[in-house]
Amino acid sequence: MTMTRSGKNALRLLAGGLMGALLGPGLAHLVMYFDMPVGGAVLTPGGVVLAATGLFYLLCGLFVWVGVLWPKLGTLILNVADEEDLRERSAMLNGSAATCVMLGLAMTLLPFAGPDGPVAADTALGVLAFALVMTGVVAWVGITRRHYDEMWSQVTLEASAIALAILAPMLILWGALVHLGWIAALDPLLVIAALPALLILGSIIALGRKGMLDAG
Repeated sequence: MTMTRSGKNALRLLAGGLMGALLGPGLAHLVMYFDMPVGGAVLTPGGVVLAATGLFYLLCGLFVWVGVLWPKLGTLILNVADEEDLRERSAMLNGSAATCVMLGLAMTLLPFAGPDGPVAADTALGVLAFALVMTGVVAWVGITRRHYDEMWSQVTLEASAIALAILAPMLILWGALVHLGWIAALDPLLVIAALPALLILGSIIALGRKGMLDAG
């Protein structure tokens, strides 16, 4: 029996709801610790945003990996045509999942790192450095070996452009206002969280513009 497009979108919404159910309790737990010591580290609002963004990336990566390892489910919850299309995209999807998991882990650990935090500073920095290097390597391999088709290349470029178009004015205005003494300096963890969070927003906008989020 062939799954209709509306049926596939319903399953994707269900999978998204499941992801939200997994992310929600973790986010609620983080919000409880605004400006409170957690294992010796003070979790600032910026730290909460960064950790929440990291959890989202981590779950997205695991979500994609489940779809790749279980093709019958993957064809229903991932944006692929069929199992053959999924196999053809497996290299790209595995690379994207790996980078999402590592970046998510790095963003989740960093707010809890520090002299008095439960995570050692060199551990958090090492995971972050490894995640950034992995992201660069995966992107380079994907481009040179043409793992990305024209559609996904366009979506990636458009999402990045949207994120930059939002982030650049924000940082410029913030820097100017801080320099003039009109506002306090932002939490550096919030600054770190800004780009990956805006990339999520940019991706949603880019996918919507391409009609890849249509429910019909």
